Amino acid sequence: MMRLQEVAAELARRMNCTVEPGPEDAAEVTVRGKGYRFVVAGFFGGWQATLYVPDQKPVTFYGEAVEMLEYRLKGWLSGRPVE
Repeated sequence: MMRLQEVAAELARRMNCTVEPGPEDAAEVTVRGKGYRFVVAGFFGGWQATLYVPDQKPVTFYGEAVEMLEYRLKGWLSGRPVE
């Protein structure tokens, strides 16, 4: 299973974002993109990513794999949300 830092780094790479520096043992990691950011954390054997876009309510996505989080984040940001 991937560690939190690895999940955040892989999401950042796939979405052309940057990971904000923080402690290696942090409980959550912030990834910043153009005009948005999301916070990645563990969630019962999987991962969660909470997306923050200016002037919108935060939305949280859950997934066991990086691919699912990427799919949901990109869908939301493109205006085509995926359940």
